[in-house]
Amino acid sequence: MTDYNFYFILIQILLLVPSFYFYHWILIKTGVSSVKTFTYICTILFPIIFTLLFITLNAAYIYPQIRAEKFNPQGWKSKEMHRYRMVNDIIENHLLIGMSKKDVIELLGNTTEDGPCNDCIGYPTYEPDQGFSIDHEVLEINFDTLNKVTGVHKNLW
Repeated sequence: MTDYNFYFILIQILLLVPSFYFYHWILIKTGVSSVKTFTYICTILFPIIFTLLFITLNAAYIYPQIRAEKFNPQGWKSKEMHRYRMVNDIIENHLLIGMSKKDVIELLGNTTEDGPCNDCIGYPTYEPDQGFSIDHEVLEINFDTLNKVTGVHKNLW
C-alpha cells in the first residue's frame, strides 16, 4: 500500500469527531427524527465508503500510472532500484523477443542472477511491493537452442 493511502486513512480517522458533529448538525437541520442513530451510522459508514473508493481508484488507475515508465537502457543500468517501473513496458511491447543472448546482455547489462533453468537469465526488478518472501521477483528471459529470446516474463527466483 502506498504512503498516501496510509495518510488518507489517517486523515479519515482524525476527522471522525468533527464529522460526527457535522452530520449531527445537518440531520437536525433537515428534520430527521432519530438524529443520534443516523449520526452514528453516517460517522461510521462514510469513512469506510470513502476509504474503499479511494483505495479502489488508487489501485486501478493512479498507482499503475505512477509506477509506469518506458524502458530505457541507461535508466535500467544506472537506476537498478527503479527497474520494476520498466518491466511491464519490456514485457508488453515484446522489446526483447527475437534478440540474441549477446544483444540482451549488451542492452540490459550483465546479470547477477543464477536462475533455476539452463536456458534463461534473470534481472532483479527490486519490486517494492513484493512483501516478505524467500524468493524475489526477476525479469526472466528465456532462450531457444539458437540463443534467441523466446519469452520474457516476471518470475520469482
